[in-house]
Amino acid sequence: QKLMTGQPEEQLMAELTYIELPIKNPNNIINLNGPRMGIGIISGDGATRLMADRDVGGFEMLGFGNTAITSSMGYQYEERYIATKNFQALVEFIGLVSGMETGKFNPSITILNGFRFSKANWEIGFGPSFKLKRVADGYYDDNNVWHREQEWDPETNGSNPYEIERNVLDSRGNFAGDMGMVFAFGRTFQSGRLNIPLNLYVAPRKSGTTIGLSLGFNIQNQK
Repeated sequence: QKLMTGQPEEQLMAELTYIELPIKNPNNIINLNGPRMGIGIISGDGATRLMADRDVGGFEMLGFGNTAITSSMGYQYEERYIATKNFQALVEFIGLVSGMETGKFNPSITILNGFRFSKANWEIGFGPSFKLKRVADGYYDDNNVWHREQEWDPETNGSNPYEIERNVLDSRGNFAGDMGMVFAFGRTFQSGRLNIPLNLYVAPRKSGTTIGLSLGFNIQNQK
């Protein structure tokens, strides 16, 4: 067609020439780099420690029963490795600081392998999360009150009869690394060039499972 009539249709030429490469369409591919904020609900033994008073190593986090409530704020950066008209596969890097209402610094980094269906803007993702937390070794007494291991005086009280538990959340303890899995599901709502991603996530852990909502926003750059 180039020899006979001149320049052929660009889209058709791209589809026939670059067979191994996805044809990107800026009108259908979105990028959701931007700030994130959310709220999480933590259940289990971890929630009990988070809501405990500071004089027993708790964080005085808000909550009810054996369920703690925490806030989070951070930023998401994503990189696509597959992009077609109605599908994207991408890696998401999410840095968050949570529990700000307790006055403590609780940073985390989450790396998700995400799949986004551009036509309806649905998305799923999963991957590891890395965080720092304060922990200590200790025991629960007969009244179920937490004590650090060094609070027991063997010279005065003899051998400690209580079971020593390792790496329990304690605001007076030392920083330690922690890793877990995060599973997320959500949808991006659009209004013109404004993108508003809303995601539900679950982070199961032996010490307590976190279920939360994350909301973000960004302005899609025109290409």
